[in-house]
Amino acid sequence: MNGQVLRVSEPLATQFQTAQETNTVRCIEAKVTGEQLVVNKVFQIHEGVQADAEWASIQAECSTPSLVLFHIATSNGPLKWILVASVCDTLPARDKMLYASARDCLKQQLGLAYFVGDVHTTNLSAFTYRDVVSTMHTTTGPLSDREVLLKEEALLERDLSVKSSAMNVLPFGMSAACDTALIAFSKKGTSSTWLSMRMTNEELVVDASVHITRDDQINALVDKEQPSFVLYRSLVDDPTPTTCTVQLLYIDSNVAL
Repeated sequence: MNGQVLRVSEPLATQFQTAQETNTVRCIEAKVTGEQLVVNKVFQIHEGVQADAEWASIQAECSTPSLVLFHIATSNGPLKWILVASVCDTLPARDKMLYASARDCLKQQLGLAYFVGDVHTTNLSAFTYRDVVSTMHTTTGPLSDREVLLKEEALLERDLSVKSSAMNVLPFGMSAACDTALIAFSKKGTSSTWLSMRMTNEELVVDASVHITRDDQINALVDKEQPSFVLYRSLVDDPTPTTCTVQLLYIDSNVAL
């Protein structure tokens, strides 16, 4: 779900383009409907009203989940936006993953250069104007290659953190056989052990539990057609028979052991 490609609807794209041309829109609230990102509300700029006061009004009227595109004047140019993803903790995990994916889809299709900030919040009403501004990435000159790399790594780490947080709460169960196999694996043994598990109907089940006597057994055990989780206990060449190394592996079709 978190890899789903959502399309920006034509009305949303048109509204965003109009906002660039007229400079009269303070905020656009977008939502996911079906497989599209659509306009939910548009907030106009009010003459004589400060941006922080307008943000307070927007907070009161926007609902969750939503993607809030807030127009802010910056040193990088007048037509810049901060994307605030409002996704509360009580939503189903699949909705959280959907909106995590929607953030990237929205920016890529509307234009990455328009966005100077991107943030996720679980409580929009508590997210102040100062919080919004603090997400802004400003630069005084061109970035060096190393600065570009560090920035990309920071963005990747943030996005992975948001998506993994959503995945961690998926309601995956564990079969009784899997629970028994894990308990048995945790006990000390005198041989190397391979325990592989896979997801079946959102439940973790045992795929294979094998005592390893030769290294070439491993390649025969790896199923490269379906992803699986593997616990592998490898006995270390040591006089003490209880010395061992335990590894947790995630295996998919791209792995080669």
